[in-house]
Amino acid sequence: MDIDEVFVRIGQFGTAQKKIYCGSFVLSVYFAFHMVQLVITAASPKHFTCNDFKNESLNTFKFNASDKVTSDLACDKQCDSFDYGVEFQSIVTEWGLVCDKAYEVRTVESIFMLGVLFGALLYGSISDRYGRLKAIYIGLAFTIIAGCASSVATSVYMYAFLRLLVGINLGCSIALYVLSVEIVGATERHIMSVLGSVGFAIGIIVYAALGYFIRNWRILSMLTSASGFTFYAFHLVLVESPRWLLSHGHTARAEKVLRKIALGNGKHYPAHVSLKRPVSTKQATLLDVYGNALLLRWTLIQVYSWCVNSTVYYGLTLAAGDLVSSLYMGIALSGVIEIPAVVFTLYLVKRFGRRLPLCLCMLLGGTSCIAIYLIPVTVSRRLLIQNVCALFGKLCISSSFATIYIHSAELFPTSVRNAGMGIVSVGARLGGTLSPFIVLLGDHFYDMHFVIFGLLAFTAGLLNLLLPETLNKPTLESIEDLNAGFAKARGKELLAIDPSSVHHLQKLIEDEEAEDQMEEDVLWDTNSMERAKLMPAHV
Repeated sequence: MDIDEVFVRIGQFGTAQKKIYCGSFVLSVYFAFHMVQLVITAASPKHFTCNDFKNESLNTFKFNASDKVTSDLACDKQCDSFDYGVEFQSIVTEWGLVCDKAYEVRTVESIFMLGVLFGALLYGSISDRYGRLKAIYIGLAFTIIAGCASSVATSVYMYAFLRLLVGINLGCSIALYVLSVEIVGATERHIMSVLGSVGFAIGIIVYAALGYFIRNWRILSMLTSASGFTFYAFHLVLVESPRWLLSHGHTARAEKVLRKIALGNGKHYPAHVSLKRPVSTKQATLLDVYGNALLLRWTLIQVYSWCVNSTVYYGLTLAAGDLVSSLYMGIALSGVIEIPAVVFTLYLVKRFGRRLPLCLCMLLGGTSCIAIYLIPVTVSRRLLIQNVCALFGKLCISSSFATIYIHSAELFPTSVRNAGMGIVSVGARLGGTLSPFIVLLGDHFYDMHFVIFGLLAFTAGLLNLLLPETLNKPTLESIEDLNAGFAKARGKELLAIDPSSVHHLQKLIEDEEAEDQMEEDVLWDTNSMERAKLMPAHV
């Protein structure tokens, strides 16, 4: 019996899966603390005063962050030290990262994102080779250690290095996401995927509140980093992915996990059932993703789309305080707006699929970003309108980010899903690395960063129309399943197949016809495949 059919019998999203989601929720909140931590711990004060200019006649000069021309002119006077006031203590105020050192703040942010980039590749491979849970436990432990250590850093260079280590180990978040979608049935994958975004949004709101009450960056960093220990309390309810176990030949362990889920859901595990293993049990690697022409094309489109989503998402988050008077209010609002985005996404992906909502949200988000720049300065309440546009843009890009997680996870077969998600996550981290510098561009060219965000979102939204729809399609377990589905959609005689795979493909098709399981549900939308170019499949 196919594993998706087993989930139909034992519950596709029952009590057992909901308990696992609670653990996923807690960890999503924790990941949000780290992903947006620098927005507060590296915040620059809006006003600061020079204590001792080289030119003594300017000793009382007061900097205004909103007045770039005046502040840059004052920085040119080579002030020896500054008085930042008592509003908050950040790495900027402690290590004097203003004027000619302001770029170091953006550099630290980019180094952190580079760490997440490398971590996505590292933990993607670890997760596919050793299991989802092991990758999560290992990554979380090192994240807590490095995060706590960064709160006692003695220099910006030490801090940047420790944040790099935090970023690398946050790569385990991909394993968490993949685990979440692999322990539910095919028709409920979107629920676990989208609800994970709720945890991240709540994490942003909670972090903004903590930052408001805890104005010392060291205490705030230590508290949020150590809070990761709470996840281990869910150890007893967490299970390894049965799909991963089955794809690696651990059939007995996969059945044990499924029986545990059935028990937790109050269901009976089907008697005398033998799980159908994927056609190929060969250990998959990143080369398998690149070796299949069709999968490679899909992957490249997704990499760009993830890059753009991350660039715009984190760019709008970093710029949260630019259009409002309160930094903490701006961050909280950027988190609050993601909650209706999740509700919006749940309806769209269930009703209209994955591809069209993804495209629509990115186009609308891009339009909102460009509108921020185009609003004339003569318009009354211009700032209010800009805030509305920025929040609507964040809502749309949050919705597209949640949707793209679902779409990508469903496109990749189980055997390479974590590796594939690691690859597209690299695109996201590249975008996150670039976003601080794009935001910095807005300091020199007024609101130009919003124009760049808008144009990027437009192009990525259109490219996603080239990907197939995955709504209500069976979960692919191996690359051979992908090839078989493509062959059935295009006609086997038209598809160049490696001779060594013919036996496996024929057996798969014969089994499907004999059991009459998938006669009306081709793995990929036939109409989409008819419009695709014919490509050789390398197994």
